[in-house]
Amino acid sequence: MTASVKLEELEALAKAATPGPWSVYDRGVGYMIALDNGVGHRVLPEGFRTDLGRKEDAEFIAAADPQTVSELVAHIRWLKKELEATDRENVNLARRVEQLKGGQS
Repeated sequence: MTASVKLEELEALAKAATPGPWSVYDRGVGYMIALDNGVGHRVLPEGFRTDLGRKEDAEFIAAADPQTVSELVAHIRWLKKELEATDRENVNLARRVEQLKGGQS
């Protein structure tokens, strides 16, 4: 799978997922991912019953909420465009250098 295909897959998954922000809820016997409703209450999304034994796993999943993933995908795409533009500029500069060298002979 190419990186571009993976980005498209992540973007599609983020669009289909329950919007965040997500947070971690300590059940005392494990951790669940919950939605923060903005007033300090955590609500489990419908059908969302992920019970994780490790707090670190739950925190990672909560940090990768759909908005965060979408922002990361957008940033990667922007960086790719910037890199392509820089590459084009470098090619043009290299051509110009060769032209200038050729004019000095």
